[in-house]
Amino acid sequence: MKEQKPEGEVKGLSTENVWVIRMSAKMDVGQREEQEDSIDASIPEIQEEVGVLCALSDGIGGLPDGKKASQLVVERMVKTFYQSSIGDTPEQILLRGCYLAQEDVRAVQETPGCCGATLVAAIDR
Repeated sequence: MKEQKPEGEVKGLSTENVWVIRMSAKMDVGQREEQEDSIDASIPEIQEEVGVLCALSDGIGGLPDGKKASQLVVERMVKTFYQSSIGDTPEQILLRGCYLAQEDVRAVQETPGCCGATLVAAIDR
């Protein structure tokens, strides 16, 4: 009998076994008035071909447009991942994504340094 996988699981290949990655996210506003975190991941259907990307960004507190900055950063990381070549290393993809995300945030700033975001991202192949 073939095992059925619940929705949200990602099937991938290793050299010895089939493995499954489960991703979920939960955010809490905490003491802040607005949630400035953004999170995204690559779609499961492409994992076997190019791997999986997860990205989490948090707008820098106290600066205006932190939410917008974190959204731009995560969107750029995912877009860069999808546009990468199969020969690109994870390091190349992440560095390129960070550079382009920085350019995206700078492009929307009315005053230099008026918004920013932190980023944690990982690629598994």
